[in-house]
Amino acid sequence: MKNKKLRAFSTFVGLIGAMILTLVFFILIGKLQERIFVPRGYILYMFKSPYSHLIFFFEFEIIMFTVQALYKSNKHSEWKWAVSFFNFMKKNILIAVGVNLIIFYMCITGVTVVTEDKIVDYSFYKPTGVIYSYEDISKVETGFKGKAFGVLRRNAGDFYYIANFKDGTKVNFYQASSPYEDTYLELEIFDDLIMKTGVEKISSSDNSQFCDFDQRYIDRFLRIISNR
Repeated sequence: MKNKKLRAFSTFVGLIGAMILTLVFFILIGKLQERIFVPRGYILYMFKSPYSHLIFFFEFEIIMFTVQALYKSNKHSEWKWAVSFFNFMKKNILIAVGVNLIIFYMCITGVTVVTEDKIVDYSFYKPTGVIYSYEDISKVETGFKGKAFGVLRRNAGDFYYIANFKDGTKVNFYQASSPYEDTYLELEIFDDLIMKTGVEKISSSDNSQFCDFDQRYIDRFLRIISNR
């Protein structure tokens, strides 16, 4: 019984440590993106999807290494699969390092930067970036997400602000990084600059009742939605 409790506690501590390391890694990528791609006087920069989801690959690896370390001290049979994964990585170390470097590179370059006069969209296949003017935006879609299938509330009330460019590129700028202390002010500034071009905006305040943010942020989102 005592060994079971010890194993459970070790697993819990190990997984918490893995999540903390993942968060640190995420912050590190953001700092590197800012240092490499973001100029002074920027409005915001966005670690964009789908590249931002690649961070979970590193989280998976961190968890695997944590679990195999726990297995060495506890020899719990349920963790043996993690040891097999770790041994596979060791036997194929060059491939593992190569894959990690490629994914790390894709994460670093997966960023869109906004300034007062342009938007620069970087990617792993265009690391020098594609430069857009505000006039290159064909339309904006903004509002609150609804319930999945009309029933499930997961992500319901989440705000979105998607800029559609004339070449087909789409970027959701919600949850971007910015130099402003006032949260989401960067979206309001960005929206004002876009709306000066007379671009089409598809917006709705539907599902705002599901947003559980402070009212001041909901009011800011609603101002963005109604701004024309």
